[in-house]
Amino acid sequence: MHPVKIHIPQPCHENWSNMTPEAQGRFCLACQKTVYDFTQLSDRTIAEKISSGENLCGRFSPTQLDRELVVHRKKSTIWTAGIAGILGIFNSGNDPLYAQEQTQTIQTDSLASFVRKKQAVAARANS
Repeated sequence: MHPVKIHIPQPCHENWSNMTPEAQGRFCLACQKTVYDFTQLSDRTIAEKISSGENLCGRFSPTQLDRELVVHRKKSTIWTAGIAGILGIFNSGNDPLYAQEQTQTIQTDSLASFVRKKQAVAARANS
């Protein structure tokens, strides 16, 4: 996409508030066209709409005028995923793998069972 700069030498003097609301902006009765509301759109969206070749009328905020719109290249998700997968495969062979050590579980008697055994030992010792 080529750089896009918006410059409006002779802005329209029709009142935005008097225009009929539409899905993408408002309809101007004076020029019989839809006036697109670009004020809340990203630079990419504005540049794509303007580059479509359509004869447009638009409402812009002052910060969108007289500067080059910043449009970054779209990142290809399939390439990103492919490269991440390949790097993951190559990286997995570089480090040794360590398994977790198994902990040994020892089952103990319950407190009541322990007390009974102690009493039995004590009873044998007293007899």
